[in-house]
Amino acid sequence: MEAIKSIFRGNFPTSWRIIIELLVHFPPERVANDATTRAAADDIALTFESLGYLVFRRIMPLRVTDELVGGIVTGAWQRLRPWVDDCRKSMPAPRLFEWFNWLADRMEEHREVWKAQGAHEAFATWKP
Repeated sequence: MEAIKSIFRGNFPTSWRIIIELLVHFPPERVANDATTRAAADDIALTFESLGYLVFRRIMPLRVTDELVGGIVTGAWQRLRPWVDDCRKSMPAPRLFEWFNWLADRMEEHREVWKAQGAHEAFATWKP
């Protein structure tokens, strides 16, 4: 839980707002040429890079991570993938943000049916 809590400290909420407002499949130059967007992208990608590795090492269960931040991870990856792909080629750094990439892929691969609705609808009849 400390890993998840640490995600939402510092600049993360502001960075997330900047990234989520990007269109899916935007030109990578939009990140590279704007210092604020670049800083937000770095913040999000580095955060999910660490989280991906924690899931891989089974420190954080995939299912719990997906239920808590899966939409944030996959939404960020959809928006940042063109920039990451461009960076991987231009640097060259083929492994750049590999664990962020891996985490988003695993979340898509193991997506729970209820995620299409959202917890607020799928579990509306839940009782304590």
